[in-house]
Amino acid sequence: MRLPKAFADEIVAHALEEEPNEACGLLAGKGERVVKLYRVTNTEQSPSRYNMEPQELYHAYRDMEDNGWDLLGIYHSHPKGQAYPSDTDVELAFWPEALYIIVSLLDRERPTMRAFRITEHLPSVFVRFLRWVLGFFRLRFADKEISEAQIEVVD
Repeated sequence: MRLPKAFADEIVAHALEEEPNEACGLLAGKGERVVKLYRVTNTEQSPSRYNMEPQELYHAYRDMEDNGWDLLGIYHSHPKGQAYPSDTDVELAFWPEALYIIVSLLDRERPTMRAFRITEHLPSVFVRFLRWVLGFFRLRFADKEISEAQIEVVD
């Protein structure tokens, strides 16, 4: 992802403004280049969880569609945690095409920003069978993989 420095700065500023709660938003663009940042209200108002306000989310998606942009990234902050997806972040990652950008405010003077791709894969029938036999069968059949992605901050 190619993220203009102004947007990287805006993400950090948003995270600092919303502290002690998590901040969240969307990044839109074409190809690898981000062209629009959408700040979205966190309806959870929580330091450990976020939920994007539905009407704002709808308007952002309409704007993306109207402009021919794709959803490139979903960002949020971890005011008291590392820049790494929490179990909740992984469980609620429903857009495999988007990068998940997390800003850690553990060091407020130098916030850390990292990006991840969170994708689902189906385990083999044998693995699912073993889970069932061993009593570890889960209602969902998919596991999620987390891989770190690169953000290129550009002028």
